[in-house]
Amino acid sequence: MQPTLMCESSNLRSYRRHEFMNSINNRNEQFSVDVKHPYRLLLVAAHAEIPRKPNGGLDWLRITEARIIEVADTYGT
Repeated sequence: MQPTLMCESSNLRSYRRHEFMNSINNRNEQFSVDVKHPYRLLLVAAHAEIPRKPNGGLDWLRITEARIIEVADTYGT
């Protein structure tokens, strides 16, 4: 079982978030928050239907749960 973060959407918006779109590293649908350079906490929205904006991006106002994928150096250094 992977850990799930329960969060207020306003708290999630306060972090430096990075949404992966069209990722060459197969990270589509994932997003990250900065931990300590160069590491990021990689997450996915833990919703049956992922909240989206009309343009297809994640709707940060409606994401209230996120599943932790890993802690990684996404810069590849």
